[in-house]
Amino acid sequence: MKIAILMGGDSPEREISIKTGKAVEKALLDLSYDVVCINFYDDLESTIPKLSKCDFVFNALHGGIGENGTVQGFLDCLKIPYTGSGVNPSSIGMDKHISKTLVSRLGYETPSWELVSRNMKAPIIDHFPVIVKPNTQGSTIGLSLVKKQSSFKDALNSAFNFDENVLIESFISGREIACSIVGNKILPLVEIIPSHELYDFECKYSQGKSSYIGSPELAFGLADEIKRRGKNIYDHFGCSSYGRVDFLVDNEDIPWFLELNTLPGMTSTSLMPMAAIEMGWSFEKLLRTIVQDMVS
Repeated sequence: MKIAILMGGDSPEREISIKTGKAVEKALLDLSYDVVCINFYDDLESTIPKLSKCDFVFNALHGGIGENGTVQGFLDCLKIPYTGSGVNPSSIGMDKHISKTLVSRLGYETPSWELVSRNMKAPIIDHFPVIVKPNTQGSTIGLSLVKKQSSFKDALNSAFNFDENVLIESFISGREIACSIVGNKILPLVEIIPSHELYDFECKYSQGKSSYIGSPELAFGLADEIKRRGKNIYDHFGCSSYGRVDFLVDNEDIPWFLELNTLPGMTSTSLMPMAAIEMGWSFEKLLRTIVQDMVS
C-alpha cells in the first residue's frame, strides 16, 4: 500500500502542517510503509497525478482548505480514502460559531459568545476580559485576550486580518484539558500548563513553553464526564478516524467546551501523541492504528 502525505496548505498554520507531515513521514517509513510526501499550497488539481498513484492519503494539513472540508470533498470525488473526518464534520469543526451553537444545543456549557462580521458595527462590550478570535482559524492565530476597552479595537483588527468573521467570547479562567479520540477509543486526558497567560501559538509549538500532565488529577467523576462529553460531541458531529475536543475546567469543576479539532497536530509538542504515550502507545503505534482503522 502506498500512502500520500498531504502537508503545507494555504493557511497560516502551513509551517505547523509541514512539521506534522515530516513527523508522520518518519514514523510511517519506520513502519515500512511506502510513502510519498505532497507539499502544496492550494492547487489541488496539480496533486492529482501524484494522488492517482497512491492507495491512501494521510491528511497532515491544518486549517484552510485542508481542514474545512474542501480537501475532504476533493478526495471523496477521487474515491481515495484519507485520515480524519469527512466533509461535514470538518466544516463544522472549523466554524467555531456553528460548533459552539451545536454543542450548546446538546446541553453542554461553552463560553458565551457573539459573532461579528467585518461590515458590522463593532459591538459595545460591557464586561472584560474577553477572548477575540477569528471564527475559522486554529492554533490561536489572531487570538487576543482583551482586558480593557482601549485594547478591544486593536484585537478586532488583528482577528479580521485572518477571517471575515470574528468571535467575541467570554473569558473563562480554568484548567485546559484535551480529550483525544482515535476511532472509537478515548485516550487519556492531557492537561496543558502554559508559561503564558493563554495557551497561545508560542506555547503550543515552542519546546519548553508549556508543561503537560497526562491523566491529571480531577474531582471525582470529572475525568469520566469530560471523556463522555468529548466522545458525544465527536459522535454528534459525525467525526471519524481521530480528533480532539478541548475543554476548560473552571473553579467549580464545570467543563466548558472550547473547540473540536478534526485534524490534531502530530508534532513533538502535540497533545494527541502525548495522550497516546500516556496510554502506553508509541507514536508509531498511534499512526499504525489510525492507518489500519481507515483501510480495514
